[in-house]
Amino acid sequence: MIGVRLLQANYARWEPAHGGFNFQHPWKQYLKIGALTRNCAYCIEALNSCINSENQALVIIDERLSETCQKVSSSSSRILKELATSINTMTRSSKLDIWLDEMNCSIQELQNYMKSLSGLIHEPEAKSFENEKKEAVVLTINDVDVLEIMPLITFASLLIEIAGRVEQVVDAVEELANLAEFKDAAVDKTKQNQLNRSVPCYEENLKTLEKV
Repeated sequence: MIGVRLLQANYARWEPAHGGFNFQHPWKQYLKIGALTRNCAYCIEALNSCINSENQALVIIDERLSETCQKVSSSSSRILKELATSINTMTRSSKLDIWLDEMNCSIQELQNYMKSLSGLIHEPEAKSFENEKKEAVVLTINDVDVLEIMPLITFASLLIEIAGRVEQVVDAVEELANLAEFKDAAVDKTKQNQLNRSVPCYEENLKTLEKV
């Protein structure tokens, strides 16, 4: 299926100019966007495998992260849908800035929380050679804690990686919009006012860091 899509994109540049597609339409940029989107999809598939894994994170820790993770997932999916609409209609979106800001704020909250997890992981106590020999095969309590937290760390890392790859797709679509001269979308005054009045999330992040 991917090979067919690539062939279609390569052959498209040989079509006569029609509609909004001029002779110098940047068809190669679609290939770049497709490659970046697939990279994002691979990471989402890895996240899905992590969610369905038998090694689940601690329920208490997972509940603390639930709201932040939902924000990241929601904003990322909305951004990808908006990019698809932008490409199909060949218009610039007036909502991306708002959702990108929401996603980046949520990612910052997630990173701050991951830093706080360092307080839950303690270095194993020093052991004498005899004790180390006797307990060579036995996991310490701290080792078990690390193993329990590891799925959570993997999950959060994948979310952060997905957000980074989504931003790469945004940049590629923005480049396409400039090259293909996308039209400006009608500005939603309500959304624009929300963007202008939105308080930067950095103050909240600083408060979170102080608690860590």
